[in-house]
Amino acid sequence: MQEHASSRIRIKELAANVRNDPFHYFPSWCRSAALDELRNRPLFIVGNGFGEGVFLSGGPRGPLDIRGLVETRYAEFLVDGALWHLGYPAARRLERMVGDRLPHWFGVLRRAGVQALASGMSAAGRMRIARLGVARWLERAKAIPNSLSIIITQGPDARRYRRLARDHGIDALVVCEALRTPAFADLATGQFNDLIGDMPTRIEEFLALESVLADEESVRVLHAVLAYRLTLDHDELDPVLHHPWREYFGSGLFRWGDDETLYDVGAFTGDTLLRFMDATGGRFRRAVCLEPDDRNFFFLQKMYDSLGADAERVVIRKQGAWHEQTRLQFQATGDMGARIGNDASVSKLVSIDVTTIDALAEELGPPTLVKCDAEGADRDVLAGGSRTFAAHKSRIAVSAYHLQDDLLALTGVMRAANPDYQISLRQYFSGHWDTVLYAY
Repeated sequence: MQEHASSRIRIKELAANVRNDPFHYFPSWCRSAALDELRNRPLFIVGNGFGEGVFLSGGPRGPLDIRGLVETRYAEFLVDGALWHLGYPAARRLERMVGDRLPHWFGVLRRAGVQALASGMSAAGRMRIARLGVARWLERAKAIPNSLSIIITQGPDARRYRRLARDHGIDALVVCEALRTPAFADLATGQFNDLIGDMPTRIEEFLALESVLADEESVRVLHAVLAYRLTLDHDELDPVLHHPWREYFGSGLFRWGDDETLYDVGAFTGDTLLRFMDATGGRFRRAVCLEPDDRNFFFLQKMYDSLGADAERVVIRKQGAWHEQTRLQFQATGDMGARIGNDASVSKLVSIDVTTIDALAEELGPPTLVKCDAEGADRDVLAGGSRTFAAHKSRIAVSAYHLQDDLLALTGVMRAANPDYQISLRQYFSGHWDTVLYAY
């Protein structure tokens, strides 16, 4: 199509610009800044996202001079999540009884309680740093010489904060821009990697994925994702975004039968299991959930305990997956970023058992669907299922954004296992997360 041809030419031009100047698409103030010295500036952390903890820790190179947290709700997020998961059995019973008829005052009281607990948590812990509203942030950032604001949220909120910073003459970078600079490169690991790597020099390889994608929408998504990763402009993704609740199971690419078996690798707290149950209308044969992180598994167990009769068809295991059965070092961070690895800067390193999809299939029967969100271990997880995929052509929904070359590597692993796979690509978030490859 002419649209794809024009888009392809444009992406090559974007890649050429980044090859010539890695900071070509950064804000104009960067032209006169010493980017390797940004770490020494007074910092403001702006917005509500998962990057707050990374910057508060400072990473391997030590603490940062953080002067304020602007409209961050990280503590409230942690408290709300803990209360929700701990109270999940009661919440499910209440939901069944009243449906959507919860009174308005219930939500108000719940929110007030969460905010009170979060405030106590902030005062007692690491969040003694000033928490600021937007007006106070703009005032302080302008008053402190050479300050830098790092916007840790993405999508429309990131655009709003960037616009405010520009209008008030404040130096600001979105989190992914900051992580591409020498000053903060040591923080660019796991879910916060910069998603570019050597892509500008390998752009032809990435564009060649068009030939294996099964539908026009996937080509559009591929071009949008590549353009975003080169420029970090959220506007590139907006035309191809799909609703977040359609991720993995609501893409329309899979047809559901009555005997589905799900392998959920990286089950977290059971959120995707519940979505699978909703997508299938509760008609499935078995679900096998693997989650190696202690804290995440604690909440997964709570969710499992709430399933009632459905629990008979669900298997949960505190275990990881890999290309072989062994024991590996694991960074047990207790959140969505927990992953296989031995980063010395992570406070809790543990040893975990890992199995393979092929071994599980021999024990429990082959899956009809594998959902994989393994924080960078995804290619190894899929390699451990090659016999199963070859024999049964299990459908796959795998996160393709943890490592810079995931799009290439994951596609290669799946097609090597079974050349008959059709491959599709979808984007569910206006930022560097939730890019999903499908094989079917």
